[in-house]
Amino acid sequence: MTTIYDPASLGFDERLSQIDRCQIALIRAILGQYGAGRLFLKGGMAMRAVIGSMRLTKDIDFDRAPSLSLNSARNGLLRTLTVAAANAGIRQAEASITKASDTTIRARLAGQSPGGIALRFEVEVSGRGALDASHQRKETVVPPPSYGMAPFVIETYSADMLAAMKIGAVLSPARNVPRDIHDLFDLLTAGANPAVILAAQPASRIGVLRGTVLSKLEPIGFDMAREELLPYLPPAERAAIDDNRWTGMVLQVADAIEGWLQGALDLQTSATKGGAAKLPPVPRSASLLRRVPPPG
Repeated sequence: MTTIYDPASLGFDERLSQIDRCQIALIRAILGQYGAGRLFLKGGMAMRAVIGSMRLTKDIDFDRAPSLSLNSARNGLLRTLTVAAANAGIRQAEASITKASDTTIRARLAGQSPGGIALRFEVEVSGRGALDASHQRKETVVPPPSYGMAPFVIETYSADMLAAMKIGAVLSPARNVPRDIHDLFDLLTAGANPAVILAAQPASRIGVLRGTVLSKLEPIGFDMAREELLPYLPPAERAAIDDNRWTGMVLQVADAIEGWLQGALDLQTSATKGGAAKLPPVPRSASLLRRVPPPG
């Protein structure tokens, strides 16, 4: 069971608090419309539900189970968002499809919060193959009392799987976003270890990725973090992250990714030799990581 914190209690402005309330109401309503076992929450909202991340998020991302066809997801999403918006109290809601590929449907929902705040969300439903049941999990989400919502159950992924997904994102050639660094930092602190999941990749690919980690992460500098990440962190945590602290976080995450990838290679070597495949320990730097304290 995870209790979602109220952003207003940690000093966020009213706009972000209202956006967060509407997002959680949307997730609750969307899952209710599609039914159990069909949508799996991932991304920033999954981080909040699984490890209690303090980072607010702009968009909502789901994986689609094989039992939910692409056509069903496409045909029902606009209607589902409209119903969900009404349930969430969003006024003047308008939903539109912004992407429709062979694997992914993305829709935009725009409107006004009950307090008159302009809202715009992207909701994405992806389906890129069968989901790994061994890394799925159910989580009971308890919204803040001020949101006036009963607890509800989401289906999502383990911390290990979320870390593997984030590694794939942060090492993607076309992506450079500071939230990936922050999320991996949080996952490392929480003890995630995706080595077993990463070991399913070919050894040649793992080796190539391991050689590119630092060069891929270093360009994600503090200026980007200040612009794209810090506004979505609680003010106390935001104030504690300066240029030096951010550089340290990047280096620690890079060290962790390299350790996880090496652990995946070690597992493959052990399996090839017929030995017992043991999960490698969490990288040593994890024991040194704690949530950034308030200044002073």
